[in-house]
Amino acid sequence: MGEGSVAVTLDSVLMPLDRLGEALACIPEDQRRHLEGYTPESVLRTYRRYRQLGWDDLGFEDTEKPNCVVVQPSRDHNGAFSHEITLDLIRRLREHYDVLLRIAHKESDAYLAMQQMPRPELIIIGGHGAPGALSFGEREAKIRAPASEELVLDRQDDEIGAYIEHATADAVVFLHSCHSKRLVDIIKRHAGGRTVIGADDNFSSDEIDVLSFYPFDIRIRTTKKLPLLPVHYIVEKTYKR
Repeated sequence: MGEGSVAVTLDSVLMPLDRLGEALACIPEDQRRHLEGYTPESVLRTYRRYRQLGWDDLGFEDTEKPNCVVVQPSRDHNGAFSHEITLDLIRRLREHYDVLLRIAHKESDAYLAMQQMPRPELIIIGGHGAPGALSFGEREAKIRAPASEELVLDRQDDEIGAYIEHATADAVVFLHSCHSKRLVDIIKRHAGGRTVIGADDNFSSDEIDVLSFYPFDIRIRTTKKLPLLPVHYIVEKTYKR
């Protein structure tokens, strides 16, 4: 996703390595156990991302509301996933769903979150995108040629279908990523008839319109102006299968 210059500043949430234990204690218990084999840098990056997202209010409690799992990337080079509009979307989701929010460094982290959530009716997988790939833990310039295939969700990851099967039959999958059209097509083949939504272009947070929270439906679009003319037109970016 592309963003402007209004993202949340990260400097105030960094933590030195000698406070690693304190960082781990602040991460949700299930993900803390999963991080035991990760590098200190990865643990601190996870802690930082939870701080950006308001980690004090991320506890999951299964109530009468429908369930939703939100996966966020560990790397956010341009602040798209710490943008106030994105944070507000998560807050609004919590009004309609019991939300399990987890940070992913690699695809197995995303799969674990999907597996842990009991019968979700909405799955949101976020990451920076390039055609055919969604990045959890890779830098923007390397999304197309990652250091490890596990750092990105791509067209080779047919196994995602087994985790989507944990969702209800009428669940919605939203790939919160730019250029996700090819991935939508791949995931749709393994989604068991569930609706899959993505974008066929680059977009920013303020171009997402939530049409309905339950059942979840969105529209991604932008307004452009014809050169030298007082005429504006809508460019549709939503890709839904």
